[in-house]
Amino acid sequence: MPIAVRLSRAFYDRFGDEIVDELVGMLNQVDAASQSSLRELNEINFARFDDRLERRLASLEARLSSQLVTHMRWMIGILVMMFIAVIGLWFRP
Repeated sequence: MPIAVRLSRAFYDRFGDEIVDELVGMLNQVDAASQSSLRELNEINFARFDDRLERRLASLEARLSSQLVTHMRWMIGILVMMFIAVIGLWFRP
């Protein structure tokens, strides 16, 4: 999108239409180049952010799954002990 340059009539009178149009063209080229380089930089930074986020989520998921296994072992151990206690109380003389 070219920039909208609005210059005074005195500017056109002083430098001439040809030079002012060339200046506006150069400004549009600089604007387009800076927009393109900024877009590329944003895409690179987003790719880095996305990669870092994926790695962090993977490590979090691995940590949560190992904690889940630990908790399940404790729950099964407690259930077995409760079951043994209930059986022991059931057959109590």
